[in-house]
Amino acid sequence: TSAAGAEAMAWLLLYNVIFVLPMLVITAAVYLGMTTVDDLELWRTEHIRRLHLAAGILLLMLGAGLLAAMGLGWL
Repeated sequence: TSAAGAEAMAWLLLYNVIFVLPMLVITAAVYLGMTTVDDLELWRTEHIRRLHLAAGILLLMLGAGLLAAMGLGWL
């Protein structure tokens, strides 16, 4: 149905905003000379604990959302 297609497109858009757009921004920043790969690697190593914390929180939120959606009968 068209409603299912629209919902699928909304999920695809959300995925692209969360995962693909940041990668494109980082790639563009390196390509345009705004930063270097070495600088980005240094930043990543200095902030790895915060990055892991943020990823963990996002995964917990995703899991809670999936459980809530299942409980509400949406999935």
